Amino acid sequence: MDSVAEQAASKASAVIEANFVGRLSVVHIPDGRAFCGTFVCVDSGRNIILANTDETRLTSQGRTSTRNVGMVMIPGIYVVKVEVQQDGQDTVIASTQPTQTFTQAGWPDDDDMYS
Repeated sequence: MDSVAEQAASKASAVIEANFVGRLSVVHIPDGRAFCGTFVCVDSGRNIILANTDETRLTSQGRTSTRNVGMVMIPGIYVVKVEVQQDGQDTVIASTQPTQTFTQAGWPDDDDMYS
């Protein structure tokens, strides 16, 4: 890895650690489910691990159903949106939707950082 890539990876790591790790987070996936738990880590495949997680889904009757699923790994290819609770109870939203990028929530969006 060259020094520019190493610097970018180091910066990305610092951003993730400062803004995501240890914070209450909600990760949304395409089938409509959302996982709310403590952000533990993300890897080079953008897979996210949450601890103390509750899964929420919309039932066929239009209600929500919640169950505790403990620690989960959400594959990066299924992550639609990430919400992270910041200090003061504000929420930062990161989304993979075309109109938004992870950068809005401080999420590194340079794919070279994940190689």
